[in-house]
Amino acid sequence: MRLTRCALSLSLLAAPALAQTGPTDVVALDALLTEGDAVAAVGLVTRIDNLAVNDSGSTVIEVDTDNADTDADGALLLDGGLLLQEGSALAAPAGTTLDFFDTVSLNAGGHSAWNFSIDGTGSSNDDTGVYWDSSLLIQEGDTSSAAGFTPGTPYI
Repeated sequence: MRLTRCALSLSLLAAPALAQTGPTDVVALDALLTEGDAVAAVGLVTRIDNLAVNDSGSTVIEVDTDNADTDADGALLLDGGLLLQEGSALAAPAGTTLDFFDTVSLNAGGHSAWNFSIDGTGSSNDDTGVYWDSSLLIQEGDTSSAAGFTPGTPYI
């Protein structure tokens, strides 16, 4: 099902290009990544889990690999290069590692907002965080300062 969703995403991206071509024009699509492709220092792609493409053609692809360590077999690729890997140390909160990815996004400027599951917090009440690229914005359990929330509202 995941590969079907990715294939659908790629075909929808091609639709605007097809609409702009004449009846005899041919549009070629190149594969961004396929099963069996190598992800440097991680492993071979076994599954494509998610994909984001912006208007500039930049891509973020979430993959699962054949890495023997199942706590480090997932990765995010930015334009084909390794961006983040499960099990990698995070700058914040201190002493934590990236457990798994929950979302994949990419804006026009090439930046991403994520909801990561994190290991090493010592609790299940603060084991997720919202990140901008790889910088922590708010961790589960922190008090939100967003407009519209009652003062003291925790992010959960």
